[in-house]
Amino acid sequence: PGHPPLTIKLEMKAGFQSRFGLGPTQLDQTVAAHLGSTVFRPADLLTRPGGGRYATLDEAAVAGNWPTRAQLAGKVILEVIPGTVEESNPTDTLWTDAEYAGHLRDLQSAGTIDSAQIFPAVHNAAVGDPRTRYADTSLRPWFVAFDGDAATYLNGTIDTGWYDTRHYLLVMTDAQNVPPALDPANPSAADARARVAKLAAAHASIASNDWTALPDVQSLALPRGTG
Repeated sequence: PGHPPLTIKLEMKAGFQSRFGLGPTQLDQTVAAHLGSTVFRPADLLTRPGGGRYATLDEAAVAGNWPTRAQLAGKVILEVIPGTVEESNPTDTLWTDAEYAGHLRDLQSAGTIDSAQIFPAVHNAAVGDPRTRYADTSLRPWFVAFDGDAATYLNGTIDTGWYDTRHYLLVMTDAQNVPPALDPANPSAADARARVAKLAAAHASIASNDWTALPDVQSLALPRGTG
């Protein structure tokens, strides 16, 4: 209780298998059964402080409706990305991200969005608004989390400030690969700390790494977009 907010990334290796009872609804039920009220849900972001709700996650995020870090104490945020198997499967035409975004859209329409537990993330860094990859435009407003390679986000072609000004959750993965590359497991504490600070200054919400031997670095909380 009272721990700093935790973010859990779910990668559905082969995607959902709804015909076998392994779809978004079942995942929501499993998460709710195990984590209960500790989850910060899409419905929580949609809920206006003064009552009522925003129509979409995008509308809520752009309005700055996220709680503060202090208000998220004791909470868990879950994001889901497509799996490596489904991304390389030419016969899989419905990836996890799109399927869960459609799930959120449909729950909102049915008035049952409270049951949703997860934020779908747009996977892989891209120039501009990466949600344009979704031909079904009704899915786009249900993505406010973005997850991609840190080195790509920092290669000079992507305006990472766009994510910050619109209050989107930006997860930069493989922090060690940003030039100059650091040891993937055991960099010096000073180098690791400087790398996290660099990503925070570049508007990352989360700097993902495998530096488990450096808990003081992994628990760093820095201002976003400054420094």
